[in-house]
Amino acid sequence: MKGTVIGFFYSILFLGVLISSICSCSRPPRQIEKIAVATSRPVRVNIFIENSGSMKGYFTGNSQIKDIIKEYYDRIDEKLDDSDTITLNYINSQIENYGDDIKSFLVNAQSKCNASYTNVDDILSFAMEGCDDSTVNIVISDYCFESNDGSLAMAASGVTKIFSEQMKTNSDLSVAIIKYMSDFKGKYFPGGIICNKPLPFYIWIFGNGKDVKKIANLPISNNCGKLLLQPHQFINHKLLSKKARMIEGDAIIVKEWDKKRSRGSSCSNPDDSDDYVVKFEVDLSSVVLPEEDIVDGKNYIISEGYEINFINRNQEDKYVFTISTHHPSPGILKIDYAMDKLPQWVEKSNFSGKGIPDDSTTLGIKDLIKGVYDAYHNTSNEYFSIRITLK
Repeated sequence: MKGTVIGFFYSILFLGVLISSICSCSRPPRQIEKIAVATSRPVRVNIFIENSGSMKGYFTGNSQIKDIIKEYYDRIDEKLDDSDTITLNYINSQIENYGDDIKSFLVNAQSKCNASYTNVDDILSFAMEGCDDSTVNIVISDYCFESNDGSLAMAASGVTKIFSEQMKTNSDLSVAIIKYMSDFKGKYFPGGIICNKPLPFYIWIFGNGKDVKKIANLPISNNCGKLLLQPHQFINHKLLSKKARMIEGDAIIVKEWDKKRSRGSSCSNPDDSDDYVVKFEVDLSSVVLPEEDIVDGKNYIISEGYEINFINRNQEDKYVFTISTHHPSPGILKIDYAMDKLPQWVEKSNFSGKGIPDDSTTLGIKDLIKGVYDAYHNTSNEYFSIRITLK
């Protein structure tokens, strides 16, 4: 059964573990980057299974959730340094450390899932308070969201407050919320109803932006939805130009910016462009967003009169932006990656009725995730911003 929210996490952050999906999507290419961000610091990755009775049914037989958790563990373990550690835990009103035997951990998960009540607020607080630059917390649960007073909106507001308070002391507190599906055979809570059908479960990853990004993008069996959140960042840039007089530090000297015929560079007039064009490079390794989102120009808001023509990944997490304009003038060129709304999969995953939920839905999940989203969105409408001075 679930309390005010269904959450989980404890201290320390760095990578992820997750669960096997029955979604019909293609598998991502198996390219694994080194997970450790800095070899000078040991990293501790904490994996938690929320062990309320509502989770028991996921671990009956050879369910997908076991495969996904094992896959996450293996991908993380093979890329950690010798000084790094992974811990396996069950979490509810307290933390139960299980050791480091992943197979035994998964085999015994069904018998361990017997807690009658989960207080999400407490678990979320535990998880975030323990986060720092050498720890990552991964929490696995069905995340059914209930409210003791019957108001999910009020409960969601409480979640927003918890996250907002934590971000005041941890300016890089980032989170990935990833949805998977798994066979379920057991009692569905609330209600203790016999259920034998696939149900969603979710993996939440807490840590700094770089670590959460690397875990969330591990080549794990495909998911059914992903939301990545982090506090707003201002990103430094490096201007690229063959004309030295055009650049002064990180600023563009407008009178030295030559109009250059650049056929095919303008999205609005691709066949015949006669614009002022400039390129700059940015390091986005600390941004949680994946490459396919970063290179999509439609996700950006740019100063009026300017246009993003291309965004290309150069090397590792460095990207080159090509910008053009018809009439440059002194001022500030603003480029923002918008954080404007929750993804559609969150709405489609929500269940608000009684009894066993509809296919691929979770009780109250929209309110729970919106509570987290609002904590980030209330502080900024953007994931990151770039500012270029035009003199």
